[in-house]
Amino acid sequence: MARRGHLHEVELVEEWPEPDGATSGGATVDGVPTGDEGPSAERGRRGRRLALLVGAGLVAALVVGGAVGQVAVDRRERATIAAVAAQPYGVDLLTRPPEPAWQVTTRHRVQLGDLRTADGLLVGVPSVARGPVAVTAVDAATGTEVWRVELLDGSTRPGPGADTSAWADSGRCAPAGSRDGLVTCWVGDGVEVLTDEGSTALPPSVTRVVTLDARDGSVVTDVTGALGEQVVAPSFAAVADIVVVVAPTEGGADVVAVGPDGSERWRTTVAAPDDADERWFHLKAVGELVAVGSPSGLHLLDVQGRTVRSWEPGHGARHVVADVIGGQVHVVTSGDEGRAGTGDEDVRTTVVRPEAHVEVVGYPLLALDDGSVPGLLLTRVDDRVTAWDAAGEELWSRDGRVTWNAFLVAGRLHLVGEGPLVTVDARTGEGLWESRAVAGTPVLDGRHVLGLARFPSAGGRPELVALDPADGTEMWRSPLPDGTDDVTASGHMLVAVDLTDRDDLTLTVLR
Repeated sequence: MARRGHLHEVELVEEWPEPDGATSGGATVDGVPTGDEGPSAERGRRGRRLALLVGAGLVAALVVGGAVGQVAVDRRERATIAAVAAQPYGVDLLTRPPEPAWQVTTRHRVQLGDLRTADGLLVGVPSVARGPVAVTAVDAATGTEVWRVELLDGSTRPGPGADTSAWADSGRCAPAGSRDGLVTCWVGDGVEVLTDEGSTALPPSVTRVVTLDARDGSVVTDVTGALGEQVVAPSFAAVADIVVVVAPTEGGADVVAVGPDGSERWRTTVAAPDDADERWFHLKAVGELVAVGSPSGLHLLDVQGRTVRSWEPGHGARHVVADVIGGQVHVVTSGDEGRAGTGDEDVRTTVVRPEAHVEVVGYPLLALDDGSVPGLLLTRVDDRVTAWDAAGEELWSRDGRVTWNAFLVAGRLHLVGEGPLVTVDARTGEGLWESRAVAGTPVLDGRHVLGLARFPSAGGRPELVALDPADGTEMWRSPLPDGTDDVTASGHMLVAVDLTDRDDLTLTVLR
């Protein structure tokens, strides 16, 4: 590298042209300045200095304004990426085409874990039809099991014989409300027996709900200790420092809140029809509230067990399902003839808020909502998609051929069905772009729309394709493991799914 010469101070002198016939204001002899300048010369110099300062200020303002604008854009993108990654069908941002990291074979569940901790552990309850039931934690980077805690020994399981085919949904875990570093898990020993004539559900005889330290799996609170021998339904909600569970009883259910010390905080009773079973009851955390769904309606309770709002279904509804979409409780109801899944127009979606409720027609459609269009409701009746505002007023409607899901990211709605992926402006319904590049349901990371390529480019080998959400153009492709039938999101990670084996699923984490 060449050495630099000595640095010298340099004075820049600007010479400004004078108007025709004018002089600079200084005295001259035979055209040579004498150095004797008058007041007009001083005013000229001041004007030139002012012009230079104003010009420099404008340049600086433009530079600063551009920098501030870019910071705002970057901040919005980071917020979008974080909002997307925290939801179903959302994954961490991919900065390059991913590669296989680790693989696992499982049965009946596509999820690698129910949640991922801040320390990068995938915590969940493996489904087992025989033997002990445990909560496990797996390193998300390597797939290595970090800890395992057995909560039921399996001896009480109302299980089938050794030669009987069966499967079980053994439990689930969720963050423990505001208690950082802890997880709450429900486990049960129920099983479903599979025969040539169909299946028979054998409900659990023993259940437990515990709060664990996510670092090592040690039990912090045994929630079910406060309930004695009552069997707890699979649905629970962890809000603030309490865990709320539901215990079915004759004629309804007890909704019970348990504090960090394992003692009962409060209890309330919810009525239900005589033919209702535990699957009719749904508990959901909604911010600092608990939504209690049952065949008789829905109740929003605060952390003290006080009813904030109650809602009862109309239209002679018998089928009631509650879920939380975009931070709001959506209740789906249908009449005796119109059961969920039929596509009949008697299906209603009711958004229940603390201050009011809004009812619209159709099934709720948003599977991912980053909050970029506040208050947006989206429903489907057959192949028609309708958008509503927070007050339940129709914004727009279109034939979308949507049969599966819709994703709202950065003001764009990605509509998924059997045809092409359709993207519209969420505020107006105006079509933005369509693509047949992705097969099945895509996954999003805030910057890409990701999915299994419908048309592989080389030799039929499965490929991952990334589309630009702004215009649908293809950004890149990368190979997937042989046999990949789908891609999905689990633990905020992209996962390739191999369905070749009828009994087992092969899941490959892509990083």
